[in-house]
Amino acid sequence: MDTPEKKNTETKPSTPFQGADPTRWWRLWWRSLSPTRQDRLAAFAPLVSVALFMAAIVAAFWYLRAEEVDRDQQALKRDVEYAQQRMRLRLLERQEQVMRIARDLAYGDIGTAEFVNRAEVLVTQYPELQILTWVDRDGRIITSYAAPTVASEQLRMPGETLQNDDAAQSFQLVKESNQPIYTQPRVLVGYTPPLLQFHSPVIGTRNFGGTVMAEFSIDSLMRYATPSDLLARYAVTLMDGHGTLIAGTPLTAPRQSSTWDLLPQPKATEYQVPISPVGSSLILKVQAYRTSLSMVGNGMFWLVAALSLLTSWLLMGTWRHTRKRLRAQEALIAETNFRRAMENSLLTGMRALDMNGRITYVNAAFCQMTGWSEQELDYEGLAGVEFSVQDSGKGLPPEVQERLFEAFFSTKNEGMGIGLNLCRSIVESHNGRMSAENLYNGSEVVGCRFFFWIPLAAAQEKGDNFSSAINPNTRKSA
Repeated sequence: MDTPEKKNTETKPSTPFQGADPTRWWRLWWRSLSPTRQDRLAAFAPLVSVALFMAAIVAAFWYLRAEEVDRDQQALKRDVEYAQQRMRLRLLERQEQVMRIARDLAYGDIGTAEFVNRAEVLVTQYPELQILTWVDRDGRIITSYAAPTVASEQLRMPGETLQNDDAAQSFQLVKESNQPIYTQPRVLVGYTPPLLQFHSPVIGTRNFGGTVMAEFSIDSLMRYATPSDLLARYAVTLMDGHGTLIAGTPLTAPRQSSTWDLLPQPKATEYQVPISPVGSSLILKVQAYRTSLSMVGNGMFWLVAALSLLTSWLLMGTWRHTRKRLRAQEALIAETNFRRAMENSLLTGMRALDMNGRITYVNAAFCQMTGWSEQELDYEGLAGVEFSVQDSGKGLPPEVQERLFEAFFSTKNEGMGIGLNLCRSIVESHNGRMSAENLYNGSEVVGCRFFFWIPLAAAQEKGDNFSSAINPNTRKSA
C-alpha cells in the first residue's frame, strides 16, 4: 500500500518588508522630526498642494486652448483646400473652352464673326471671364470681345500690337514653347487691379498661328467660385506672388495693446495656398475671425486663480499665527521654568531637606533677615495632614519623574500638562508640599506613591507669616 506523500508545510521566512504596514516607515520618519520641523512641513505641504493645483488648472486651460486652436486650424485648412479645388475646377473648365476655340481657329472652322459670337456667349455666361482676344503670330490683335464692366484702359482694340508688357512677354513664351500658360501681372499702386491672363496657342497643320488670350476678373473668380458659407465664416483674399492684395478684404491688423490690457490680443488663424493651374503667382489666403479673450471668456480661469491665491494667503496667515502661538507657549514655559528654578533656589537657600522630606537645616542669614528663629521657620515640628496614594505598578520612568510637575508636560497625546502643576501650586499656596516617588523592594521598582502635606490651622498662620517674609508686599499691617 502506497503511503500518501507528505505535503511541504514549511514556510519560507518572510522578508522584513513583507506584511509591513505601508505607513509605518512614514510614521517613524515623521516622529523622528522635531516639532518645529513638523510644523514647517505641515504648513508647507498645503501650499505645495495649492501650487500644484494651480499649475494643473493652468495646464488644463492651456491644453484646451491649444486643442481648440489646432481644431480650428484643421477645419480652416480643409475649407481652404475645398475653396482652392472649386477655383481650380472653374479655371480648368474655362481653360478647356478657350483651348477648343483656339483649336477651331487653327483648323479654320470659325472666322472672326464666329469667334466674336462664341466669345460673347462665354463672357455673358461666366462672369469671371472678362475679355477674349484673338492675336496673330506677330502679336497684332485681330479681334476682341470684352464685358461691359471692363475698364477702358484694359480694353484690347483690333489692329493694336501687344506692347512690352506682361501680355507681350507671355505671348513670346507661348510662341517659343507652344504650351498654354497663365500670367498674373503685378499690381501697381493707384491703378486698376490687373486681370488674370490665360494664353492658349493656335497651332494647326502649319506652324504657330497666334494665341487666344482670355482674361479673368480675380474678384469675380473669388466671388463665384468660393462657397458662400466660407465667405460668411472667413475673410477670403487673393494675392499675387509678391503678397500684394488683388481681391477681397483682409482682417484689419490688431490694435496696439495698452498697459491696461490684461491679456494679449490673439492672432488671427490663417492659411494660404496657391491656385494650382496658375501657380505661385496667384495665392488664396483665408483668415478666421478672431475670438476675443476677454475677462468674461476666461472667468473660470481667473476665478480659480483668485481662489488659489486666497487659499495660499490664508494658509500663510494660519502658519504665521501658529508660529506666534508656539513662540508664546515656549516663552510661557521658559518663564514658568525660570520661576520654578528661582523658587527652588530660594527654598534651597533657606533650608535643606533629607530624603524623607524633613528639614535638617535653616539658613541663619535668612533668619536674621526675617527676624524669626530657626525653630519658627522649621516645619518639622508643625502639625499637618498628609494624603498619599500608592500603587503596585511599574513606577515612574526617570525622565517622566524629573518633569512630572512641569507646566505643559504630559505623557498623553491629548493632555495639556497643567493638571499636576496646578495641584502643586494650590498645595504650595497653603504652605504645603506635594511630591511623587517610586517604591522599591531592593533595587526593583514595585510601585509609586503620590502625596501632599498641608499644615493645620495654627501652622497655617505661621506659614502665612512665613510667606509674608518671603514677599514683603503680602505682610499684613499691625
